Amino acid sequence: MPTPDLRVTLYRMAIRIALGYWILLFLLSCSGPGQRRNDEDNDRSCREFVQGFYDWYVPNAAKDNKEAGWDLAMKDRPNVFTAELLQQLTADSQAQHKAADIVGLDFDPFLNCQDCGERYVVGNVTVTAAKCSTEVYGVWSGKKNDKPNVVPELIGKDGKWLFVDFHYPNPSGPEFESLLRQLKTLRDLRENAPK
Repeated sequence: MPTPDLRVTLYRMAIRIALGYWILLFLLSCSGPGQRRNDEDNDRSCREFVQGFYDWYVPNAAKDNKEAGWDLAMKDRPNVFTAELLQQLTADSQAQHKAADIVGLDFDPFLNCQDCGERYVVGNVTVTAAKCSTEVYGVWSGKKNDKPNVVPELIGKDGKWLFVDFHYPNPSGPEFESLLRQLKTLRDLRENAPK
């Protein structure tokens, strides 16, 4: 007959083995087919959301409007941006409207261009948890650009995607890496400008 100490040791080993088994089973169920299906759904929904935005935005931004394309997007589709991004874009736009010189964005921040393509297409999509980034390519004369023009970053919130930021490949400096960084740089320049 085992001693009391041996029984306690055997009991503890059995508990550890059973606990390890349940943890392993739980972890496997989290990364199983159901999770892959959810990732595929998120990938598809993010891709469709971004492509839908660009399909709406490009022709509207290209029209001979008196306002910049991004102003139109803020007015007509404010619900596709996070509150922070919308606030920063609005502040930049308001500063530009008050100034005689260029003190705000001087390029299309959603397309990363001044002379923009005829359309834009979504390439690679990366979804991690509730975050998504997409590579967006400009198309000129029917030919897709070799490298992405812009990489929107999104977050899933309340069952829908929101643009958080727009990243720009090959920036000339860290302050030009993303839209939010550029808006901050421009805001700092305006605040520190001699009066």
